[in-house]
Amino acid sequence: MTLFALDDSSIFVSGSGHSYVADIEFHIAPNRLLMAVDLASLPKGMELLTIEKRQSLVITTAYGGSPLTPMRINYLKIKDFDMVYNMKIVVHGLSMPFPPLESDARD
Repeated sequence: MTLFALDDSSIFVSGSGHSYVADIEFHIAPNRLLMAVDLASLPKGMELLTIEKRQSLVITTAYGGSPLTPMRINYLKIKDFDMVYNMKIVVHGLSMPFPPLESDARD
């Protein structure tokens, strides 16, 4: 699985922790081990199914090949790629929880 997790400072300092914990299922893409190189190859508009029923994450900006054009998921830049990984899970770091997208934002 692929897990998008908040870093400690975002949980404890910014107060985003409660929202993240309440929506943790929205931050897990099951049955997909997506390392940084895999995420960078995904096209804009690609949906990643999550454990949260009827909810998916969307690649809103495809990786542009440089730090000035980072990929974004649900308009949020990934803070740290491949923080922890093994053969079954990869964890990427976020600075805040993913916001849900309106259906028209997926186009």
